[in-house]
Amino acid sequence: PQPRIEWYKDAVPLSVLANPRYKVNAATGLTVRRVQPGDGGIFQCFARSPAGETQAHTELLVSSVAPTLTSPPSDQMVTDGDTALFTCQNNG
Repeated sequence: PQPRIEWYKDAVPLSVLANPRYKVNAATGLTVRRVQPGDGGIFQCFARSPAGETQAHTELLVSSVAPTLTSPPSDQMVTDGDTALFTCQNNG
């Protein structure tokens, strides 16, 4: 029989955490969507069958990047009654 796969985060089964951003697929493994700082930690994969058990673990490190302005707003001169549009583009 196929082994039963179970995932844990920081020693807690993902089934208990019930985080909708954590998706387990038997064919592709574990996907963490829209990673946030709180997602960082140790993830463990257990494979269990009547013949035995094995496990592996990995660490997810989440870094945060401060935003930078790639296109700050520019000065504008408009006529009374017109519309002024300011844009501000960023990365991060």
